[in-house]
Amino acid sequence: MLLSLRNLCHRPAIPLGRLGYETPPASRLRSERFASFLADCNRKTLDTRWHDALLTVRKLLRKALVLGAVITLVWVAIESAQAVGMF
Repeated sequence: MLLSLRNLCHRPAIPLGRLGYETPPASRLRSERFASFLADCNRKTLDTRWHDALLTVRKLLRKALVLGAVITLVWVAIESAQAVGMF
């Protein structure tokens, strides 16, 4: 029991948001040639509206599912109380 509780409360070895090694120098990340390549590239821009809409729909479905579960539990509790009250 204590072992499972300890595993449940275990902190990860690498804290979230931090890396255990140094990041590469900024000059490699901000190369002028790479930036000009990206600017010259004629890639179609991503339409983020669909992604945002999908996330909104998922959030609404999740809330509807939780609300349905709560309503179901309340209904079962009321029906059980009425059934016990009959006896």
